[in-house]
Amino acid sequence: MRILLADANPAAALEPLDLAPGRAKLYRRVRSRGVYPAIDMVFYGNHQRLEYDFEIAAGRDPGSVKLAFDGIDNMRLDPHGDLLLGSGTFQIRQPKPVAYQLIGGQKKPVSVAYQIDASHGYVRFRSGRYDHSQPLVIDPELVFDQTFGGSGATSASAIALDP
Repeated sequence: MRILLADANPAAALEPLDLAPGRAKLYRRVRSRGVYPAIDMVFYGNHQRLEYDFEIAAGRDPGSVKLAFDGIDNMRLDPHGDLLLGSGTFQIRQPKPVAYQLIGGQKKPVSVAYQIDASHGYVRFRSGRYDHSQPLVIDPELVFDQTFGGSGATSASAIALDP
């Protein structure tokens, strides 16, 4: 399965963040700057889970982010608002996203949900009320419900960027 950003900026540049200690050049996070106008995407690991955030600048519409998924057979929302992506017997769950704004050094939660645009096969974000004069962070997460590979362990260890 691949996550694609539909109608995104193909020239978005990758920027390494948070150099990890050690001899090898490893980074804890990677930012793809300007995937949409004034919207960045940041990838990072969190307790053996791959996460990605959308950092949305003040005044921008989080609904302009359009996620498409290549290599899946079906896509649906469960009653809790989780996004379920299926490919054969394999299922990937993206729990209901979390969103927040940093205001005065405090994380202020913002209501957000996935919205499936069935006619075009995209997933967008629908947000509740928030202060549009401040940046917004939307924090989805990938959870693999089943293992893949022969070791019984599931992990994601790389991010690939192509045209």
